[in-house]
Amino acid sequence: MSSRLLAILSASLVALAVSTTSVAAETAGGYGSTGASASGSTVIVGAAAPGSNDSQPTGGQASSGAAVCTWTPFSPEQQQIYNDNANSGELLQFTDQSDLPPRGVVPPPPGVWGMVNCPPLPPYLTWVPTGKTPPSQPSAVQLARSALATLHLGAPRMGMAPPSDKLVVNLATYLWVDPTIWRSFAATASVGPISATVIAAPSRVVWTMGNGDSVTCTGPGVPYDPNKDTAEQPTNCGYSYSKASKGQPNGRFSMTTRVYWHVTWTSSGVAAGGDLGEVAGDPATTSVEVDAVRSVNT
Repeated sequence: MSSRLLAILSASLVALAVSTTSVAAETAGGYGSTGASASGSTVIVGAAAPGSNDSQPTGGQASSGAAVCTWTPFSPEQQQIYNDNANSGELLQFTDQSDLPPRGVVPPPPGVWGMVNCPPLPPYLTWVPTGKTPPSQPSAVQLARSALATLHLGAPRMGMAPPSDKLVVNLATYLWVDPTIWRSFAATASVGPISATVIAAPSRVVWTMGNGDSVTCTGPGVPYDPNKDTAEQPTNCGYSYSKASKGQPNGRFSMTTRVYWHVTWTSSGVAAGGDLGEVAGDPATTSVEVDAVRSVNT
């Protein structure tokens, strides 16, 4: 995502968090309709109690305990920026995708980009097609994304043999991460009667070796046991450097290791669930020195 887009997103989040809510009453297109022309105004939207004739919340609260969201449409300049980046992977992480236009449709059909705030969730982006109203409460999948955002999928502790300063060209290097990270993590987000739980399960480890190569392992790898003969412990995650690190910055290759997690979700209060795909955890970095060993003829 461009630095400009990130800056506008950050500014929008800050402005939404500290602003005093003002209500834009609309009649022509329905309460909270995207037919509004006053961009930047904040609309409070909420759900009435079942059987009630009230279509608008009272005192900023939805009746019967339903969630109330505030929705702030963006300025024309912001609209254009988000239109241009509608299919950005980074942008989609912050977006309610329930009404997004199909991938590749740029510009999207008529609609308005804006920021939704449904406490206690963090604010998130949404795109509201013309004629529709902003969400009165987050969708179950948005709750799942919010739950995922609370998970800290940290950097793994790396292990290798030989040690990082004693690697040798054409000699197999054992690679592994601390096996305690190889388990599922879960988080739940709730608003009103609806909650969503995400489960992140490790699926692979990617080692970027610093020389243009990478290694993908489907498990954490097996720690090397110095008390065993090498022939007795074949590695299921390893690599052999073909060139020495001489000539690299500080004479070392920069290595990065990252665990990727497969995320699924379920919900309660509404029948929903699904797959959020693969998410990258935090990277771990180190540097390795690789020497070339030459035989000496006697």
